[in-house]
Amino acid sequence: MHRRMAWLLMLATLWTGSVQEGWALDRKLWNAYKDRFISPDGRIIDRGNGQMSHSEGQGYGLILAVSADDRPGFERIWQWTRDNLQVRGSDRLLAWAWGQRPNGQWAVVDLNNATDGDLLVLYGLLKAFERWHDEPYRSQALELARDIKKHLVANVQNVPVLLPGYYGFAEPDGLVLNPSYYVYPALQALARYDNDPIWNRLLEGGMDLTHRARRGPWNLPPDWILMNPDGLDVFQKRSSRFGYEAIRVPLYLAWADRPNALQPWSMVLDWFDKTGFLPLWVNVLEPAVSLSPAPAGFYAVWAAAAQRLNRFQTAEKLWNQAREKVEREKDDYYSATLYLLSHRALEGP
Repeated sequence: MHRRMAWLLMLATLWTGSVQEGWALDRKLWNAYKDRFISPDGRIIDRGNGQMSHSEGQGYGLILAVSADDRPGFERIWQWTRDNLQVRGSDRLLAWAWGQRPNGQWAVVDLNNATDGDLLVLYGLLKAFERWHDEPYRSQALELARDIKKHLVANVQNVPVLLPGYYGFAEPDGLVLNPSYYVYPALQALARYDNDPIWNRLLEGGMDLTHRARRGPWNLPPDWILMNPDGLDVFQKRSSRFGYEAIRVPLYLAWADRPNALQPWSMVLDWFDKTGFLPLWVNVLEPAVSLSPAPAGFYAVWAAAAQRLNRFQTAEKLWNQAREKVEREKDDYYSATLYLLSHRALEGP
């Protein structure tokens, strides 16, 4: 109980100034987050999902550790990631899922990679290089980038697209893509450190892909899309919703400081201004929305987007609701992470 109360109190004090000011991760808040979701050896734990760990979570942890200027914490997270996920052998990509196997052993449960996880980890490494000027961080990030280019970039009609993983995303009628796997601030960072124009092409191509995938009255993209020679479709085998996955798209656009690309997302903010409510998901093919409210992290993402669009009153209301909600969320690792990342996003790429 003592630890939980400390965690909630730290979250409650996160946003104490004007939402128009810059933000850096408070060390006490970071320590509370570590106490709740990070093991002593550097494993980020998804407490609501069987205590599993994922490459994306390790990447988020690295980024937040840099923002908190916590080099020992960063080193522990990176060491655990290298020892337990960078184990594929033939490349430097990360196994995406680590958890308890049926025999009770804790280890990698899926050797396939998740491209967003690889991008988040290398972005954390590049930001660490910028913060602490240690050359191995940069070289390790570029090793990951090399294998992303080699294994995860496909060309469709002379347009490069980012595959979500090494295998499993080719369908008979097209490629399965995920708009939220385009981690725009990571692509921006790679363009600074690698002269290959592929990173800027992927960045611009990802934003165009997302724009073309929009559907429904709120003009939102789905979590998953199918790209074929005739265009784009919602990949309904996985989801017809804007929800758990796609919520990261406005986060990454705000993080990359792309207000023009965020402008079409304003309909959601208009809805919030009228109702004070954000749904957990929106069906992009039918006029249906969840009656369950979104968690704190979703509210924080939209607050960051509103701020980038200079809708400061809307942003302040969203931040206030996000703060109130996160105080009630005990083990929601994903919501808490989005909450912190949304503030981190306002530092810029």
